[in-house]
Amino acid sequence: MIDTSSLNVHDLRRKIEAAFRPEEDVKLRATVMSFGFKYGIPVDADLVADMRFLPNPFWVPELREHTGQEADVSDYVTNHPEAREFLDKYTELLDLVADGYLREAQSLEASLKAHGIPHLLRRFESRGVWEANTRIKPEFLRDCLAEHPDKDVVYIDADAVVRAPLALFDAFEADIGVFVAPEDGGFSHRYLTGTLYLRNTPQVRAFVDSWIAAQGGMLLGVDQDSFTTAIAQHPALRVEPLPASYVKIYDRGSETPVIEHFQASRTRVKLQRVLKKARNSMLILAVLAIAAWLGSRWL
Repeated sequence: MIDTSSLNVHDLRRKIEAAFRPEEDVKLRATVMSFGFKYGIPVDADLVADMRFLPNPFWVPELREHTGQEADVSDYVTNHPEAREFLDKYTELLDLVADGYLREAQSLEASLKAHGIPHLLRRFESRGVWEANTRIKPEFLRDCLAEHPDKDVVYIDADAVVRAPLALFDAFEADIGVFVAPEDGGFSHRYLTGTLYLRNTPQVRAFVDSWIAAQGGMLLGVDQDSFTTAIAQHPALRVEPLPASYVKIYDRGSETPVIEHFQASRTRVKLQRVLKKARNSMLILAVLAIAAWLGSRWL
């Protein structure tokens, strides 16, 4: 029996999966959906394929009033050689992409095992865009702190690899360990949360709750935005900056990494990027509309 009175849909899903899913089950799940370009690209899509090169059954009178879920329509589309060739090649692409996603987590797991570091990896359903997925982090950390009340927690992003023993944490005295970016370092945020140390105390658990609460209503914000907000709400916590070698980005800096991050987020669908493209498209359409109006007004 699960008490759902204080659980949202994501918390409930995690508890059910944790109870019934075998630990070795790490396969990816794909959801296929259709959309119309005139309505914009779905913001929760990781991969988008333009299928407009295929014959459109809308222009076949006897098929126009039917949907793609009906055999006559689906057969009309999939029986074309171009459709079969596309499905075969796109399936190969999906296999390659899926293997890449899995390799990220598997590389981290292999490096943890190589250094004898106890660890917990957990799969979460994508919440669509990259920004929303980053906001899963404090929820995962809350679960870890609750499930292991006698252990402190070190969090590492799934796209990272441990290169050396994590000796710093053997005698870490602060409540929270996080990299604090220098003001002239060119980083996007003051705190980089790809590697985190959390002491398992009531004060730190209260901080994590504040971190989660600070994400309420967020659309474009990421976990580092809400982390900054929560830190400001808990000034009594002892926050110790982590050395750059514990958050080493693979193509930045010259320090020898203890934990090396590969910035997989650079390839993810980001809502900010989608909205920026939509804004630019609207600006272009507005300019064209003004030009057309001027042309009709003065020509």
